[in-house]
Amino acid sequence: MYFKAADVFLNPVIEGGGIKTKLVEALGQNLNVVTTQSGAIGVPQETTGNKMKIIKDGDWAAFAATLLYRF
Repeated sequence: MYFKAADVFLNPVIEGGGIKTKLVEALGQNLNVVTTQSGAIGVPQETTGNKMKIIKDGDWAAFAATLLYRF
């Protein structure tokens, strides 16, 4: 429900392993995604149709800049 109202999905995960279900759900709803390296584990960028921007873990300035200038 909330995915349909969103323009972009933020996934600022820096811990944990395995595939992130919410990330896959957001991509399935054709949302643009900004995620950290840890948040993108298990989802190859080349399979996302240029919908996912991966930012280095902990680089919050780049994370914010991506939101401001990419979308």
